[in-house]
Order: sequence, then C-alpha cells, then structure tokens
Amino acid sequence: MNKIGQLILGIAILIGITAFVRHQYNYVIQKATAKHVATWGQQRKCLLCNGTGHVTSWRSHGPGVTPMSEACQSCNGTGWVDGPP
Repeated sequence: MNKIGQLILGIAILIGITAFVRHQYNYVIQKATAKHVATWGQQRKCLLCNGTGHVTSWRSHGPGVTPMSEACQSCNGTGWVDGPP
C-alpha cells in the first residue's frame, strides 16, 4: 500500500474511533443526568466527575487533540447530586 493509501486508512480509522468515543461519552452523560425521583434527602458524590465537579473532554483540531476541562453537566460543577444512586 502506498503512503496516500496508508494516510487515508489512518484518517478513516481516526474518524471512526472519534465517532465511537463521542457516542459513548454522550451515552454516559445521558445516563448520568437522567432525572431520578429523590426519595432520600441525602446528597451523593457525582459518578461522572468522581466528585471533582469537572470533566475532561478531548477536542480534535487539525492533526492533534487537546484536553479541555469543563464543568460537569451531571452535577453542574458541584461534585454532588441529590437522591438515590
């Protein structure tokens, strides 16, 4: 396989992996932010950010990717959520 073919194959694989990771990330966000009826009056540590209030996402630009720290969507950056697990 020539260099151009290898480059195209590499880009196709990278796009596929990026799409898969984005899908998995959105699935986790959807599950973690699902509305639950709180039957307990206690707060629990956010499972998505592990109580830090921030999550790291990866942004691709050109040939590389850069980590970006953002406020957690599940706990709104507090690190704690209300209700049962």
